[in-house]
Amino acid sequence: MAPPSGTQDAANGPQSEKGGTNGSSQPLDMLAFIIRNPGGKFQPELIANTCALLAGVSSGPPTDVEKIKLRLRAPIEALATTKEDTPTSSKLTSSAAKKVLDVWK
Repeated sequence: MAPPSGTQDAANGPQSEKGGTNGSSQPLDMLAFIIRNPGGKFQPELIANTCALLAGVSSGPPTDVEKIKLRLRAPIEALATTKEDTPTSSKLTSSAAKKVLDVWK
């Protein structure tokens, strides 16, 4: 049985409002899923690139930037505090997350 729409399935990622995986109605959820990297599915380079994208969009419309910060600050802060390589993060990803937080100051 599929999880209810608007939820997250740890194996498949965020569920769209239509019930499909990775739907366009939940782009911030997909970015958060990549940053959290449950189960170590994503390569550190993808996570670092996602952080670079988030740092780059910080110059967008203020209301959009605030939504992004509100939704993604917690997982980015958790990633930034990683001290050692683990299945879900690395020094590369930690450094990238710290750069996002610096831009978001």
